[in-house]
Amino acid sequence: GSTLAIADLLVGSPVLTPARAARAAGKSLSSARYALEHLRELGIVSRMRVGRSNKYVAQDVQEAVVAPMGSNIVINAPLLRDRRASLA
Repeated sequence: GSTLAIADLLVGSPVLTPARAARAAGKSLSSARYALEHLRELGIVSRMRVGRSNKYVAQDVQEAVVAPMGSNIVINAPLLRDRRASLA
């Protein structure tokens, strides 16, 4: 469904707006918003308010994408949401 299609987009674009997600996934704007909110509830993305709109950021994907070439990325490391939960 829409959530899986939008989750797939996060690999190439770890920061998405609902409008961009809808266009890229070929889904309606309301489906994209719902999917991004579902991903937020799962802890996969976080929501940032930018002006009057929202951006959704997949922090774990963004960290991997911006890591310097040759960096060691621990594939089985806990996700950011799990790291935050363990600190609470």
